[in-house]
Order: sequence, then structure tokens, then C-alpha cells
Amino acid sequence: MSYLDLSNKLSFSYAPGKIILIGEHAVVYGSKAIAMPIEQGLRIAIYPLKNPIKNEGPLLKAATLLKTDIYFNEKDEKFGVFYEILDYLLSIFGEKIRELAIVVDSNILPARGLGSSASLSVALIKSLYQYFDWQLSEETLSNHAAKLETIFHMRPSGIDHTVIIKNQPIGFKKVDNSLVSCDIKQSCDLSFVVASINSHIGTKNAVAKLFNQVSRDFATYNRIFSEIDILAQEMELAIINGYKFRIGELMNITQGYLNALGVSCESLEQLCF
Repeated sequence: MSYLDLSNKLSFSYAPGKIILIGEHAVVYGSKAIAMPIEQGLRIAIYPLKNPIKNEGPLLKAATLLKTDIYFNEKDEKFGVFYEILDYLLSIFGEKIRELAIVVDSNILPARGLGSSASLSVALIKSLYQYFDWQLSEETLSNHAAKLETIFHMRPSGIDHTVIIKNQPIGFKKVDNSLVSCDIKQSCDLSFVVASINSHIGTKNAVAKLFNQVSRDFATYNRIFSEIDILAQEMELAIINGYKFRIGELMNITQGYLNALGVSCESLEQLCF
């Protein structure tokens, strides 16, 4: 850690991961979705670099996510999206960011639908605003996180960073090109077992694949999205009223629609049924 100046200013931030109980992928096309945060999360520490070299920083240390360090002047095509992230941060925070080390510690499994990129996006903005002593509103945090999520996923719905920022169960829907979220009040404690299979093709790839399918046959897919929207509304009522069996039942029913959308796989089907 000799490249860090620990005697100087530093900042820390945290963001949880998330799960979507119902409406994943369909939420991009106007269906309602229900999401909640999980206990696993991501921490960021920001330190000034010792003797920073021009065009070298910021240093992104994210061993739990990337298994490597990233510098501005050592661009590896495998991590192209992270250089885009750093460029975006440079555009917001200016040249001073080149003097910083951004250290990421995450226990969220990446590429599992648990919100690792949204957690990183939210924590990055929170920690940098804190480091520079800038005031950060929830709206500004959401806007920056949305921009970072667009770099990661191309067409994000917005639900991931929204539930992570709010850190509580929410309902989420696109209405007339606006994003509407509402807090969901639980009438009882809910515990979920989150099982993981091997990492998937990547959210950006899955989103692009579904977009192409919908573009070819919008009417058919829109009927599926409408059905998922109805199930999500039922799910919200089930959570509010504490109908645990109904929550599980609705998740199983919706899994069939995810299969029809082509965003499931055999391993997931075996876990669910």
C-alpha cells in the first residue's frame, strides 16, 4: 500500500446489493417491478496517491471485482467499460481525480443479477462527493448513478440504483418516460434464500438480446410484459399483507414468463422448481 498517502484526507462509502423479486427485464418495457436490498454490499475507500504521475491516476483497485488494478495510462480492452467509468468521473470531478486511489471491496458476486455495477456506481459517487466536500442530494446521486449504469448496461431500467440508494423494498415502474418508485411497507419480516449459478452472459448482453427480440415482435412480447405487470401488482399487495406463500407462488409463475423472454436458463429453472 506504499502508493497511498494515508496521512492525508480519505473518505469511505457503502452501498448494498439488490435482488429483484419480480419484473426483471420486463421493467425496461413498462412493467412494474419489485426489488429490495440484500445484506451483501460494496465498500469504497478513497485516498490520495503519493507522488501522482500525470495521466496515471486514478488508480482503481478492485481485486474482488476485477482481479487487477486499473490505471488511466494502461488501457486493457478487457476492462474497457471501467475506463469509460473513470473518464466519466474525470468529466465530473476534474483533473484532481487523477491524484486519487479508489479502493473497492465487494462481497457481491458479479454477473449474478445482484446489482454489483449499481452498487459500485452509487458508492463511487457518494465517496467522491464526500472526498471533495461537495453537497450530494438523492436526485444528483440518482442522476450520476444512472449515467454510470448506462455505461455498464446500455439500457438500464433504473431500478437497481434506485433500490440501492433507498436501501429498502420498492415498487418501480416507467410511466410516460418517467421513473416512478414507491416505498413498500412490509407487515412482517421476509427472509429469502438467494442461490447463485455460474455467471451469465452479462446484463448488457442479455438486455441487448431481449431488445432485438422485442423489436422483431413487439405485440407478442408486450402481452408478456403486461402479464408480468399484473403479477407485480399482486406481489406488492402480498408483501404489504404478509402473504408469504403467495409471494413465492408469484415468483414461480413469473419465472415461466422469464423463460419465454429468453432470459432464463436450465440451471435457473432447476433451482426454482
